[in-house]
Amino acid sequence: MKSLFGDLHVHSCFSDGNYLPIQLIEKAVSKGLDFISITDHDTVDGVIEAKKRDTYRSFRLIEGIELTVSFNPKIHILGYNINIEDIFLNDYLRLNKLMSIRDFMKFIKLLRKKYEINEFEKYSKIIPFSFSNLIKSLVIDGVISDEHDYYIREISGVNYNGAISEYYPSLTNGVNVIRNSGGIPVLAHPGQLSYKNNDLLELVTYLKKIGLRGIECYHPSHTKLQCESYLKIAKEYDLFITGGSDYHDDIDVSIDYGMFYNDSILDFEKEAMRLKVIY
Repeated sequence: MKSLFGDLHVHSCFSDGNYLPIQLIEKAVSKGLDFISITDHDTVDGVIEAKKRDTYRSFRLIEGIELTVSFNPKIHILGYNINIEDIFLNDYLRLNKLMSIRDFMKFIKLLRKKYEINEFEKYSKIIPFSFSNLIKSLVIDGVISDEHDYYIREISGVNYNGAISEYYPSLTNGVNVIRNSGGIPVLAHPGQLSYKNNDLLELVTYLKKIGLRGIECYHPSHTKLQCESYLKIAKEYDLFITGGSDYHDDIDVSIDYGMFYNDSILDFEKEAMRLKVIY
């Protein structure tokens, strides 16, 4: 069987990436990739937009998402082959969006303590709405000097990842909503968690019990030793091995869009079909 080359972790401008979904597909095709998964933070709007366009005959778009969930204090769960029309998934995402709007109001209130912001309505209507796009607009308008403004980072957290929130759904809810939509839950970039090996094993054991089906073993932030460790864990727990570039833009030249190839894409589809029968 021909090896399939692709990227299972890509972000569009509908969360904290810089490119439109169709631009991501065009870039992938130009690089000779067979598939990508758009895994925006807590939204499927980028996937919906991508599916409106005619794609290339042999190219595959895997419907994906990256959920932020509460767990000591938070982790990310990737979901693949989700049903983006699933009622419960969309209810879950709508609640997240309401929490984001609430936090947007808090954020603007904090900004007004230091900066003069006269066009509140303008910033509340940014499309696609995300905090990273809000900050980019503030830079363009000269309200702040750059995206790494110290005050912005201080009030939003060093890594705002497109969303500033004190509220995240529970880990169990996040995994369940992916599975109930016919999807495959995968632990994202475990190397970014502040867990030692034994703690990570405990986490994976718990996640497997509640429905985890894979680990993102390959990620730009992982060392070779970490990758080897995660591969061993995935095999021991009978989990899918996934990977991707976590691509957002071309600023970080160390991140290679399309860095990962994966022959198990067909296994993903078989698993998704099995889940749809069960759930």
